[in-house]
Amino acid sequence: MSYNIGQVFRKMRKSRGYTLKQVSEDIVSTSCLSKFEKGETDISLRSFLSLADRLNMDVGEIIFKSRESSGDFNMFLNEVSDFYIQQNAERLKEIRLEQLALFEETKSPYYKLNALILLSLLQDLDPDMPVEEADKEYIASALLNINTWSNYEIYLFGNTLNLLTFHTIELICKEINKLVSAQQASSALQKNIVNLFLNVIVIFINGDDNARAKNLIDIVKQYLGPYYFFEKTRIMFLEGVAEHKSGRENGLQLIEDSLTVMRILEPNICKNYEVFLERLHMPIT
Repeated sequence: MSYNIGQVFRKMRKSRGYTLKQVSEDIVSTSCLSKFEKGETDISLRSFLSLADRLNMDVGEIIFKSRESSGDFNMFLNEVSDFYIQQNAERLKEIRLEQLALFEETKSPYYKLNALILLSLLQDLDPDMPVEEADKEYIASALLNINTWSNYEIYLFGNTLNLLTFHTIELICKEINKLVSAQQASSALQKNIVNLFLNVIVIFINGDDNARAKNLIDIVKQYLGPYYFFEKTRIMFLEGVAEHKSGRENGLQLIEDSLTVMRILEPNICKNYEVFLERLHMPIT
């Protein structure tokens, strides 16, 4: 066990309101657990699994968070992002095979999920890329069973959306909203969630699922504080599109108002939204 995993375990233990004594009883000594959390000693895998089970923690969840905070995932993310931007499918396939090999060796779900991120990106580059039902079920189950959402989980969800059904995406979004409200997420995490939800709304609109789009729009509005200027403009635009596609007269006015603001604040980004309207065969004001 690593120093970083001990730190993450301590943070998650305290967030659940457990003392060292409550967690360690009949598994390891209190002092042993304390030293493990400080990185001063290791504990056996058997003891670690028992401790995680006592807190009703998923071991994969602990590993995810330790990877994220150690920078290991950031290195993976940077490498993958570069090859995706370059549309280097062959290199992405190679990295995916490396992650699957690490999964077989360690049985850590971290590597399996990394492989699924890569599969999703590859399918985005090549829609004919085959995806097994078992992979779709694995990522759906993993996301639906997350108890604490952080930037890692948000990235994981946001980059595997095309492996999920609209129904599953909707369920996960509702679960994120419920759990994040309860855990009092940081402003940075909330902003990442807002941007994720905005992307999901676009997916729903493209899929002609205006009901789900409007439900998620209502959820996003709860997050928009006084400094979310551009996010408010984006949500106004998307609400206008959803309303217009549903046959409501106020839709075009919302679109016009949002584009007016975008042309002043973010003219380059505004062009992307005008292209989006063209693809939907909607008028540009």
